[in-house]
Amino acid sequence: MAKITIIGSLNVDLTVFAKECPAPGETNFGTSLLIGPGGKGLNQATAAKRAGSDVAFIGKIGTDALSSVITAHLEDEQMCRDYIHISKNHETGTATIIVEATGQNRIIVVSGANTEVTEEEILSLQGAFSDTKLVLTQSENGLPAIAAGKAMAKNLGVPFLWNPAPYLPVSDDILDGLDFISPNETESFYFTGITVTDEESAKKAADVFFKKGVKNVIITMGSTGVFYSNGTESYILPPPPAQAIDTTGAGDTFMGGFCTALAEGMDIHRALCFASCTASLAVQRKGAAKSAPYRAEIDALMKSHYQL
Repeated sequence: MAKITIIGSLNVDLTVFAKECPAPGETNFGTSLLIGPGGKGLNQATAAKRAGSDVAFIGKIGTDALSSVITAHLEDEQMCRDYIHISKNHETGTATIIVEATGQNRIIVVSGANTEVTEEEILSLQGAFSDTKLVLTQSENGLPAIAAGKAMAKNLGVPFLWNPAPYLPVSDDILDGLDFISPNETESFYFTGITVTDEESAKKAADVFFKKGVKNVIITMGSTGVFYSNGTESYILPPPPAQAIDTTGAGDTFMGGFCTALAEGMDIHRALCFASCTASLAVQRKGAAKSAPYRAEIDALMKSHYQL
């Protein structure tokens, strides 16, 4: 079992399912409410753990009642809690999510304790990085976490992957030497000014990243699939067919699967296929972290769809 290190957010998701989102000033009836673990970091960590990784997770929660949702999930998933710190100043992060009948969602995040993860804390947690195969982070903990993750990965000589969601403006120093960046179409536009709609426009966006020193670009494109380029080869990998009922956390599940595959030594193409299967299975279930599939399901879909 390969070890990966994830620096990320821990939220409690309050998910309302409804036929459609209300217009400004309008009140709509929902069909159900789901309260469960989430946050981009926890979503990715859960996906990676269920896919077969040994996950060292670095994050922070509050002392409020909602924190028990997080700790119970970590216990259920048998994930190490040694690097989960407690904030006495902020509440546990939350995300209020509206999921429409189409499966599309709208999300408002209150970051809470996630904003307190400091660069000094991360750099002091040597145990979280020992024997790790790679380091992954997102943007919900802010710039210090991104900078610390990149520095630790560089010192260890392992790949650093940044899933830049939500979009956060950063200096070119963060992008220079970055092993993998994995925005979606919207985030890619914010970084590059290029609207990504197909392979050609994705190539142009990737070129902007390459000029800033990024080595590999992955752009998730929803039902279209995932675009990949390393500056020499580029292509769009279509996903397995799926009847999506909840796309919350789909990109996170993809990254959890991709990191697991990469840490196990799969080549990038096979890792992308593995990640696409992971996300395809997840969108067919409700919830964020809890929608992540298990390894046997992923392997079966890999074999049936990609013949791998």
